[in-house]
Amino acid sequence: MADLHSDVVGQVARLPLRPSEGNALLPLFEAISNSLHAINERFGDDGLVKHGRIDIDILRGGLPDGSSPVVGFIVKDNGIGLNNENFASFCTPFSRHKIKKGGKGVGRLGWLKVFRKISISSAFQNGSGLEQIAFDFVLREKNQIDTMNPTGPVPKEPGTTIVLSEFVESYGTKCPVKSDTIVLRILAHFLPVFAGDKSPRICLHDDGTTDLQTEFEERINQSVEQIIEVEIEGERQPIIIRHMKCEKSIRPRGPVNNWMCFCANDRGVKEYGIDEQIGLKLLDGEQIYVGTVTGDYLDTHVNPQRTDFIFDPEEGRLIRRQVASSVREFLSDYVEEALAQKRVLTTDIIKKHPQYLYLQG
Repeated sequence: MADLHSDVVGQVARLPLRPSEGNALLPLFEAISNSLHAINERFGDDGLVKHGRIDIDILRGGLPDGSSPVVGFIVKDNGIGLNNENFASFCTPFSRHKIKKGGKGVGRLGWLKVFRKISISSAFQNGSGLEQIAFDFVLREKNQIDTMNPTGPVPKEPGTTIVLSEFVESYGTKCPVKSDTIVLRILAHFLPVFAGDKSPRICLHDDGTTDLQTEFEERINQSVEQIIEVEIEGERQPIIIRHMKCEKSIRPRGPVNNWMCFCANDRGVKEYGIDEQIGLKLLDGEQIYVGTVTGDYLDTHVNPQRTDFIFDPEEGRLIRRQVASSVREFLSDYVEEALAQKRVLTTDIIKKHPQYLYLQG
């Protein structure tokens, strides 16, 4: 009997990743996620915050006019490394190896969609000593894993380094140039990790070094967790909402101030601006609301690309309605104040322009 063969080139071509800022950064997010899993696998839940570390270097290409576009990233961790089991999983598209952690087994194919050159080196414990592996990950019909002899100093502990370079042009032009913007996009994508104090030390190196956990904590002024239950198909599904009052610089993007981020497996999936829904803009002058929604039901209903959820639209509306109710409760003082101001404004308008009442019917 014969096994099925995987058409990697065809799979990459069919990946629904249109050129956008978010998709240009998706391979970086995937590399960080892999590092988080590897660190958790090495140190466990109790040790990852104390012992784990991820370093992200921004690669830039200089131009004659002095601008420096981003051309790639280096992500280095001190996780468990690509041991035999993890390497076998890497070589298996749609692998089930990380399914309990939310791994879909397709994220690394996004690297091939967005970047022309991917190099990986790793060290892992093998018996009483460390073993090394190094290879290029190449988009071609066969032999996508191009192994080579490891170079550089012998590592002192396990870990993996991933180099993503040479953007495919349509994605490279969408990548943010400012490191501050990249920091904020990482914080927004991994909000549940940073908000839940589940993060190892993550540092971004560009023009100086930024500690992302510190950067996150400095932008959060209040954080409250609430559990609600949503009844879906006769079963009560627990949904965890983390309400946060933040500096407005942490908002995901655009002119919208207040945001809700629906997450799966500790990663952001869908973001919604909720200014109109809650009737608020800024809180206390320069703050905004950011919420994260997590839960087993969301973890098991996210699509393979982690760009959307696959539950029934009515289920999605039901979850969003109950989440919105929780948000309004958390922000009740602000909502009441906004309504009172609106009533005063409306009264003033009617006094000055009585015809307004007639026009409103």
